[in-house]
Amino acid sequence: MNPPITPALTPEEWESKELAWPTVALSTTGDKGELSVWDGELDDDSHFVKVKDSDRHSLAALALHGQPFGFTHEDVALLREEAEGEWNGAHMEQGRKLLVLAARIEALLPPEVK
Repeated sequence: MNPPITPALTPEEWESKELAWPTVALSTTGDKGELSVWDGELDDDSHFVKVKDSDRHSLAALALHGQPFGFTHEDVALLREEAEGEWNGAHMEQGRKLLVLAARIEALLPPEVK
């Protein structure tokens, strides 16, 4: 049996959109919700690294890679298999939603090795 996967953030962390770890913290700042990463042990603001919105997808993929709470190509295949089974009559919309979910997850994965 797999160990339980705990939520990534507490409700309070989701509310503030800020984490406070011993050496690293993430926070959304500015009007566009830009992501900043900094060394929490340093008092100097010059150690901030701004992560552009366009790079957050890449950062998410790297953060999830190889983690027990991440995704696999097997997960994508399972969703697609379920979606194909749903492509009939009244369940067509559900199948479409599963395919969209599979595509979103697949975009976070490295290329599949064959």
